[in-house]
Amino acid sequence: NRNESTRRSVGKGRIAAIAFLLALLAFSVGPLIFGIVESFRTSGQSGVTFANWLSLFRSIPVFTGLKNSLILAGCSSLLIMAVSSCAGFAFAKLPYRGSKLILSIIIVTLMLPIISGIVPVFLDLAKVHQTGSYVSTVFVYSAFNMAFGVIFFTNYFNSVPSEFIENAITEGASYFTVFIRIMIPMAVPALLTIGVFDFMMVWNDLIVALLLLPQANHATIGVVLSTISGGRLFNPQVVIAGALVSIIPNAVLLIVCNRYLVLGFSLGVDK
Repeated sequence: NRNESTRRSVGKGRIAAIAFLLALLAFSVGPLIFGIVESFRTSGQSGVTFANWLSLFRSIPVFTGLKNSLILAGCSSLLIMAVSSCAGFAFAKLPYRGSKLILSIIIVTLMLPIISGIVPVFLDLAKVHQTGSYVSTVFVYSAFNMAFGVIFFTNYFNSVPSEFIENAITEGASYFTVFIRIMIPMAVPALLTIGVFDFMMVWNDLIVALLLLPQANHATIGVVLSTISGGRLFNPQVVIAGALVSIIPNAVLLIVCNRYLVLGFSLGVDK
């Protein structure tokens, strides 16, 4: 009787877990399915049409927005991976006086919202005439996202046994050689994790690109889509079609790097 009651309770718990996961899946995938269906509907909801997609690419600079977003997100991701991995290695394996205090300050900066710092940054860049520049915008994105990368890599490299470094140093290798030839190959999952994370953050951003890149030819895909409603003829189906186009790069990255992301997050946040 006790075994039967245990089996029943386990069965009920499994059913409840499956029901919860199905509900979560419906909430996650439902809007995407709705968007795909809605993008092919006419404005009067009376039929199916490809006019929304044709209108999207004919009247809106979608490809220009995608190109600008790709430049900003790609360059920022590369910069974040390079700088934060070096800093994380130094904090984890080359501690120095005051390193814990500096790392604590970096952790505190995670609590600051980007909106609280973007206005002073914009005013400073405007004084030196650096608004409208890809380079300055990439540096701003990297600065705002750098703290998480540094903390992530510090935890990741803390999980690597110090014997690897000690043996290499004993054999005559420099710390730079150890970092490039030993640490970096071992940190590929972490590099991809931080790269994808930063890419998605920059790609989905609106306010930084809107303030720092005011030129129409520098507008990102987020800015392009946000200005659709400013026209005289507002078509929600066209906006939905544009939103579907904008999520394709993020979806491809998540699918391609999925196995590395799971491993990278498991090692980067375990301490």
